[in-house]
Amino acid sequence: MCQTCEKPFGDGQEFYTLLSLNEEDEYERADVCDVCWNEEEERPKAVSIWKSVFRFPPPKPEEALKKETTETLLRKLMETEEERQRDVIFVLAVDLERRRIFVERDIELLKNGEKRRIYEHKETSEVFVIHDPNLNLRELENVQGRVLELLIHKEDSARKAENEPEK
Repeated sequence: MCQTCEKPFGDGQEFYTLLSLNEEDEYERADVCDVCWNEEEERPKAVSIWKSVFRFPPPKPEEALKKETTETLLRKLMETEEERQRDVIFVLAVDLERRRIFVERDIELLKNGEKRRIYEHKETSEVFVIHDPNLNLRELENVQGRVLELLIHKEDSARKAENEPEK
């Protein structure tokens, strides 16, 4: 929905996304239709701006366990905001980018030298801000092992839930 005129986007309609920091230093996203974008004389200061095409999501196929498990695990870990999970979150986000579920929209360099990568979910247009831990190869292998353990545990839990008789 356009944040200026409040009209819902139609399938195939172009729109602009502005990602900016509010007074609390938190990210805010604004989606603006092509018409309102062209009518605006003064644009707000933004960290990142991009143009997209709105697509209605296709009907949901049968659940692909691996794809869904990676995405749901990423969402679950991001909700916990645990510092020690940053490496795992980063590897999951890169995996979703490689599968073309996420699109990297920007890389923000922080004053302390850290990087934040800004991803957009292709189907839902959600924005994910992921800290880049700048892993070396040895660290990456270790984190990939942790990711695999978490995914296997999640798949096993899902299978057990499917096989349990309803009460």
